[in-house]
Amino acid sequence: MTAAPVVTCPDCDGMTFTLDPCRCTTYGDRFLVDAEVLGPRREAYRGCEQCHGAGSIAYPCYRCGRRGRRRAQLVVTVANLDTGAVASHQVVPGGLEPHRDPAGHWVVALASRVRELAASVGAIVTDADVPSLWLDRQWRPDLPAAQRHELEAHAILRADHAPWRLVLGRSSAAPTVDLAARLARFCALADLLLLDLVVEARRQGLGFGWALRYEVPGSPVPPGTTAWCQDRRRRWPAPTWPARSPVSPSAA
Repeated sequence: MTAAPVVTCPDCDGMTFTLDPCRCTTYGDRFLVDAEVLGPRREAYRGCEQCHGAGSIAYPCYRCGRRGRRRAQLVVTVANLDTGAVASHQVVPGGLEPHRDPAGHWVVALASRVRELAASVGAIVTDADVPSLWLDRQWRPDLPAAQRHELEAHAILRADHAPWRLVLGRSSAAPTVDLAARLARFCALADLLLLDLVVEARRQGLGFGWALRYEVPGSPVPPGTTAWCQDRRRRWPAPTWPARSPVSPSAA
């Protein structure tokens, strides 16, 4: 197996810290700020006690832990909760096997690796939180190996905010959820608590964001986005509103 290389952290260029604009640059070199004339100003306030007029502040690089270097490696593990069997795959440059997507971009679909690992331990997994790795446009299979591996390392580093992905599965598929019974339990709990059960759908981009929550009767509809699930259809079909008071549909 190809060893995981240690490369210079691209977020701090190996300096162990980053220089970010100070908040004072938003308002310019002025003591009193008129909200009506605020704009994209990048002039530092000379009397700023944080940056002392420099306009930027050094922050420790959290991506590399102030080391200046990072290991280009992801580990994907699938565990069978019923048998205890575990299988892992190390994602490192040189062993990615990318393919072209319909748009012509080179991508590494880690979901297929998860399915292979799940099959090896006899587990059934759903909704695995494993990303696809999108390679830079400069990547080509005919490039020298060193250049290809460098571009692949950068793709891995972009996804290393969770360098170990653990996917849990069972030996048999989970039973089908009785959505009507679940909604009935939600309604019964709302009755006991004397609260309204709110099933909310709000437009977000091209789709809908969904939220289920309890509220005090008569509460106003919140102005902000409270949706927590981008596509509820995976677990819940298009809602049908029962003719009962505890359920208050809200859409915006």
